[in-house]
Amino acid sequence: MNTGDYGLLDIEETPAREGRPVRRPVRRRVRALRPARAGARGLGGDDLLLGQHGVRDVDLGADLISSGHRRLRKTITRSMGAASLTIMALRPDEFYDHARAAADDEVRLPLARMTGWNISPFEADGLRVSVLRPPVVPEPPRHGEDPADCDECRSRNEGIWINDRWRLARIPGVGVPLVLMLYPRDHYDMADLPDELAAELGVLTTHIVRHVQALPHISRAHVYRIGDGSAHLHVWFFARPEGQSQLYGSWLPVWDDLLPEYPADVAEADATAVARALTASYGGTAQTPAAT
Repeated sequence: MNTGDYGLLDIEETPAREGRPVRRPVRRRVRALRPARAGARGLGGDDLLLGQHGVRDVDLGADLISSGHRRLRKTITRSMGAASLTIMALRPDEFYDHARAAADDEVRLPLARMTGWNISPFEADGLRVSVLRPPVVPEPPRHGEDPADCDECRSRNEGIWINDRWRLARIPGVGVPLVLMLYPRDHYDMADLPDELAAELGVLTTHIVRHVQALPHISRAHVYRIGDGSAHLHVWFFARPEGQSQLYGSWLPVWDDLLPEYPADVAEADATAVARALTASYGGTAQTPAAT
């Protein structure tokens, strides 16, 4: 089936009275997953079809889609009786075209609102956005897609703390007081974790956050999972230093890259404290500090 022939439906915000946005329907891709059963109230199976692709455009009023996509999906399903519809994500080329429409002649997007925050490490004056590159499909493989070539698997016994299924390591050369990384010892990505390991990940994450935040002069432990670089699950823990309000929020990893390297002996002592506290609260074994 040619997905380019699908009808489109979307939500667009436009100015309205008193400065409040009003959402109105525009065109967006919608696919019919199964036809309505014969005799169902609303649209019948034949009414759902349009041409050879079995798709029709849906025209809904603004009042029906004012709550966004989740309500929109429910509304379409109700409007078509027993028909089941879903809203499809943009293809890579469509996403690029959508973004490029907001760019200038050099294909540079406007500066992010984040650059205007008082926690931004950059002053907006003089900054410019990199040229938006077109998509590359298929994407290049991540490190460790083949477990035989996975560095994290080869390091499965290393770290400041370890148990039968998890290990915790300190990341060296950082600018914030402490950065830790949690890995499963066996080769899993986030979506591959068995439910039992997934449950353990939640509990372990909470314990690690508690112990990092218990360190002197640490206000918060930030937790990140990204996964674009390695196919082996790795969860980041960043310790935000007390009183440095510029380091709040999502700019912290950028500030970390800008700051001079934090004293390694202090970081090792803090990592040891976390490992010992984790052993006491969760089990496992604290090991001689080893930066990974």
